[in-house]
Amino acid sequence: MLEFLQKILQADFLPHGTCYLWQPGVLWLNVISDLTISLAYYAIPVLLVWFLRKRNDLQFSWILLAFAAFILACGTTHLMAVWTVWHATYRLDGAVKAVTALASVATAALLAPILPALVHLPHPMQLAAMNRELTAQAAELRRQAELLDLAQDAIIVRDLDGTIRFWNRGAEVLYGWSRNEAAGRVLHDLLHSRFPDTFESAVNQVERTGRWAGELIHTRRDGSLVTVFSRWAARRSEEGGTELLELNTDITERKSIELSFEKKKAELEQASRRFQALLESAPDGIIIGNANGEIVLINSQTESLFGYAREELLGRPVEALLPERFRGAHPRHRAGYVEKPRARPMGAGLELYGLRRDATEFPVEISLSPIQMEDGLFVISSVRDATERKQFERTLREKNIELEKANSAKDVFLSTLSHELRTPLNAIIGYTGTLLMRLPGPLSAEQERQLKSIQTGGRNLLALINDLLDLAKIESGKVHIDLEKTECSIIVAEVVSSLAPLAQAKALRLERSGPDSSVMVRTDRRALTQILTNLVGNAIKFTPRGEVRLEVKERPLNGDMMAAIEVTDTGVGIKPEDLPRLFKPFDRLHEALREEGTGLGLHLCHKLAGLIEAKIEVESEHGKGSRFTVLVPKGS
Repeated sequence: MLEFLQKILQADFLPHGTCYLWQPGVLWLNVISDLTISLAYYAIPVLLVWFLRKRNDLQFSWILLAFAAFILACGTTHLMAVWTVWHATYRLDGAVKAVTALASVATAALLAPILPALVHLPHPMQLAAMNRELTAQAAELRRQAELLDLAQDAIIVRDLDGTIRFWNRGAEVLYGWSRNEAAGRVLHDLLHSRFPDTFESAVNQVERTGRWAGELIHTRRDGSLVTVFSRWAARRSEEGGTELLELNTDITERKSIELSFEKKKAELEQASRRFQALLESAPDGIIIGNANGEIVLINSQTESLFGYAREELLGRPVEALLPERFRGAHPRHRAGYVEKPRARPMGAGLELYGLRRDATEFPVEISLSPIQMEDGLFVISSVRDATERKQFERTLREKNIELEKANSAKDVFLSTLSHELRTPLNAIIGYTGTLLMRLPGPLSAEQERQLKSIQTGGRNLLALINDLLDLAKIESGKVHIDLEKTECSIIVAEVVSSLAPLAQAKALRLERSGPDSSVMVRTDRRALTQILTNLVGNAIKFTPRGEVRLEVKERPLNGDMMAAIEVTDTGVGIKPEDLPRLFKPFDRLHEALREEGTGLGLHLCHKLAGLIEAKIEVESEHGKGSRFTVLVPKGS
């Protein structure tokens, strides 16, 4: 065998052309024929390989490859026949033929088992019929798919795990993904499905019953949410798996309407509860009737007021709650109210009465309010038991009569007080002054001290009587106020002039200042003078050393220009906690200083300021002094 392989390319025989006796006609006939056969045999495998590359789906493609190898080997044997005409390498020629033989035997061996299947291959006519049937089925499927595309609902065919197999036009419109983009994707990953329970529970129900239905929330391509009513139906596929037909109907708008309806319903129920709670919390009896006078709603106060249970009154005419003598005229009054409904008291100026279940009458006050509803006009009646008010009015009238008598007695008393007390007091003060002037004769130091004490006490008592009389006149409205234009500086000068001796007696500076131009005020001259005299007198009284200053300024107040008369001192001042008590009667804040006073001065100033439309402001720092500002309207 080794020797054969070593001599496989040796030409140690006569070439094959010798057999043809080198006759050109015979020689070239065989050479050309073998070359043509070789080229044809080489071309066939190439074409077979090209065909298989184009149709790699053929079931028996391997047998064609075996045929290609066999034919390639046959072509090589014919090529060797041309070679051996001139070259006697018969060992190589025999090896090529042996390879060809092996290829032919292998091809035959591979072909034999599949011959029965090849025999049963459909006839071309059968294939044509099958092709026509498949074409018709494909057309029907296309028609059905087109019909599915006409549906507005999203129709999806998918596997049990969610892999999308079909996606109609409705799904494209609803979700925003095209058919090609959705195919092969997992549905619930694509749409981020939100289940009422879980995805697994829905799948379990489909596996048990073959169906599932419920509401899902999906996410569109643009990120917006859509609520769908989803219905699933399952079946077994030809491959043995499970296919699901899923129909999704967009109910987003319907859900929005339902939610809005539920919200409105809840709001109405809440409003109804609130309305009922308001009715029940009302202190009066509330009766709501329609235009025909029938009672449609009452509260618990009405039950207590009239002694009826709620069920006994609903549907009855309101006249059932009126005494018999009022029932005949009431329907006419009610009809007039319905024609011109408005909120008003019922029977203004008349005595109204209600009738209880036990036939007892009681005085009432009734207010009417109309309310227009979808089913007509209703009237809300608020009924209040006026028994206590009537009793109070009777008591008040009796008290007023007693007060009038007391006021008359007070006027008589004050008149008597003015005459009976002022006359001897003035005499005492006058005689004391005469004695102190030493007109009757000389006085000892002790006598002078006691006479001054008598004089001071008399003056204080006279001041108290005058203040009490002024206060009584103010409170009884008997003070005559004449508001007129007055030059402010003249009043200030008069006050300073009258109180200058008091300031000089205590070695205090009493000064006044103001603007260059005169400031006109609209006031009662006597009342303003009394206020300033009292304020400056207090300032002098409670200022041990330093000065008291009156200054006139102009200041806006609530949009109006006011004259501000400031009384400033360097006295003891007022503690912050005492400021709220400043204008209270008989409340003296400086008891420790043992200064004489009635405790009515500032209270009287406050009352007088109110009468002349003025206002008093106070600023004070304890131990450093005070500033009282009287704001008086300027004269226009």
